[in-house]
Amino acid sequence: MNRREKLLDDIIQGIADPYGNTCAENCFRLLYRLPTSLQIRLAYFMMEHYLPIFERKYHNITVPRQILSDISQYAEVNLIPVKGNYVASIVQ
Repeated sequence: MNRREKLLDDIIQGIADPYGNTCAENCFRLLYRLPTSLQIRLAYFMMEHYLPIFERKYHNITVPRQILSDISQYAEVNLIPVKGNYVASIVQ
């Protein structure tokens, strides 16, 4: 079993953690050192994939939907300065 497979197995086991700590730590370790563009695309994909589940449980939290609806604006306001529409160009 290679290192990434082990981390994926750890993530699957960590999902049962009621506070999500184990899963978050393993996701960070899995994504670490990947190119920034790939990290953003993976995060966007996962967020888009799981958003309906999240919204059913936490219908009053709207930030994830706002991020997905205009990721460039969110990046401009909340992330490090980027030139042009760098973030939007990655996920579209």
